[in-house]
Amino acid sequence: MTDTQLSIVTSSSRMRTLVAATCWILHLLLGLTGAHASPWVNKCQTRYFNQPKDHFAFKSNPPSFKQRVLYNLEHFKEEGPIFFYLGNEADVELYVDHTGLMWENAEAFGAAVVFAEHRYYGKSRLFADDACDMSLLTTEQALADFAVVVDTFKRELNASAVIGFGGSYGGMLATVFKFQYSHLVDGVIAASAPVRHFRFISLYGVLILETLLTVLASPIAGSGIPRNGPSIRFKRVCSRRDS
Repeated sequence: MTDTQLSIVTSSSRMRTLVAATCWILHLLLGLTGAHASPWVNKCQTRYFNQPKDHFAFKSNPPSFKQRVLYNLEHFKEEGPIFFYLGNEADVELYVDHTGLMWENAEAFGAAVVFAEHRYYGKSRLFADDACDMSLLTTEQALADFAVVVDTFKRELNASAVIGFGGSYGGMLATVFKFQYSHLVDGVIAASAPVRHFRFISLYGVLILETLLTVLASPIAGSGIPRNGPSIRFKRVCSRRDS
């Protein structure tokens, strides 16, 4: 490796480190401020959905938990669309407060605004002590939760369309949701969603990512998971070779 190539690799590594650190700091600050009620949260109604702890256990009476959903129908018009936010790794109120795109466009589109909380976070706990069993903290279980919420609101409101929203990990969820539950959602807006990034991430970058997710999956982010607990587990849902 030449000195020039080494310099480029070093600079790239430093940039990834800087980006990861910046994201961690911003998310941490948002998590701290998100604990305080805002006008957006106060505009929402709260609803709890009885969700199976395991959507794929095929039991007649599966154990369930209550998933929190915040929603606002102030601007909803008959047969209007639903703007649906797929919750991330934090208390859902954080995303209600910091997803202005949905609020800014709801009136113009006559849309209902719905924010679903991710299992294991905020008030959507599966167990009294979530750290006791992390086996159900998976993307496929979370997407199945969201599918129930979307289907229910879509039928009750007779909505004309559903547009999903998500950022970062939530953006990844939104993207996969469009593929796996395309009959429920008409399109998604995925902001800063590193769907393809994981194939090319370096060992050092992986360590940064694991540290980032482990810290975010902590009580400070509304989770019952201890600070040094495991991160959310991802499952590859599709892959392809670049030509």
